[in-house]
Amino acid sequence: MRPTSRAQYDASRARTRPEPEHARPDVLVLAQDIPGGSGYVPYSLSYIVIDRRRRAHVIDPGWSSPENEQRIVDALHGEGLSISDVATVVATHLHPDHAGLAPVIARRAGAPVVGLGAEHAASHRLEGAGTPVSDGSRILLLEQWGVPSERRPELLGPPQEREPLLTAQQPLLAADILLRDDEVLPWDGSAAFAVATPGHTPGHMVIVDWERRFILTGDHVLPTIHGGLGLGGPTSSNPLVDYLASLQKIEAYDPLEVFPGHGYRFYGLRERIEKHRDHHLRRTREVSAVLAREPEITTWELAARLPWTAGWESMRGFLLMSALTQTEMHRSFALGADWAALPHVGTGEPGPR
Repeated sequence: MRPTSRAQYDASRARTRPEPEHARPDVLVLAQDIPGGSGYVPYSLSYIVIDRRRRAHVIDPGWSSPENEQRIVDALHGEGLSISDVATVVATHLHPDHAGLAPVIARRAGAPVVGLGAEHAASHRLEGAGTPVSDGSRILLLEQWGVPSERRPELLGPPQEREPLLTAQQPLLAADILLRDDEVLPWDGSAAFAVATPGHTPGHMVIVDWERRFILTGDHVLPTIHGGLGLGGPTSSNPLVDYLASLQKIEAYDPLEVFPGHGYRFYGLRERIEKHRDHHLRRTREVSAVLAREPEITTWELAARLPWTAGWESMRGFLLMSALTQTEMHRSFALGADWAALPHVGTGEPGPR
């Protein structure tokens, strides 16, 4: 991997917010603060693409706060534009550190919010958390996982406690323009297109722009951390399998510069994909080793035998539920999915669109 912005690289290492800068003459990058994120991920990266008609397209505007909103306005002014020149607001996925400010900017500009249709649907499912149906499903799930009865109350608390996303701005992602996989974005004179990359969330997407030679990856591929999986509500498929297939899907875009949602811009997409893949498959191997010795072990007992950065004994509430969910993903994958059988998509060298 080769960082392409010294300022962003240094800021990432120091955990300080870098100043706005141009990634291309018509692409501006600015860092947006994440409340309470100073110890881990202090900011997200927002991008402003200016098209041939001098219309602005804001991608992942960041967490909704007056300061972040003003930073967008100031960045536009620096380009000789105003908020009324914003033509679209694009969200790679529903998380509030990326899409929280989207409805605010869109409302001020009178512009549509653009997102993948699958993510729009996932957002509505999340908003339905806490209904009697979803609560009943969770109770059954905890029983199936073998969660001790004394630990279940903390996993069955109010929706806002067990789904931190619900404490942030609502709606999570209410898109006006719903894209499909491989669909061109509604940017004047541009052939940039969306690629569906589920895994981190059900409808996560990356944006490929061959003309400007970048791939904007949101939280799908990051330079310094491994994004979590299944963080957009329940799905009918295994988010781990979805994620591994999505990584494979974009390997062919390795020649492009990576514009991530956190950290710094870089070249070396394929190398970073390998790191992400190895990270998750290492966990699958750990799960497989336990299952080989104890094939009838419950998900609760299995999770307790795995190494966790925060320590298994210290996990409570959302972190505990996340650990159990991740364990079940890897268990299911280890028992029923073969990596070699996953569809090998995106092979070869795609040409400009």
